Amino acid sequence: MDNPFPTLRTDRFLMREIIASDIENIFTGLSNPEVTRYYGISFDNIEATKEQMIWFADKK
Repeated sequence: MDNPFPTLRTDRFLMREIIASDIENIFTGLSNPEVTRYYGISFDNIEATKEQMIWFADKK
C-alpha cells in the first residue's frame, strides 16, 4: 500500500510534499550562497535543481 506524504500544518508553518511548481523557490534558496554556506549542496542552474528533485522523488 502506498502511503501518502503527510502534511503538517500550524498557524505559522506548513510542511508538505515538494511538488514540481516549487522548483523556482528551491532554486532561489539553494543557489544563494548565504543559504547554502553550511548546507553542503547548491545549484548553479534550474536544470540541476530539476534533476535533484527527480532523484528525490524516485527515492520516496
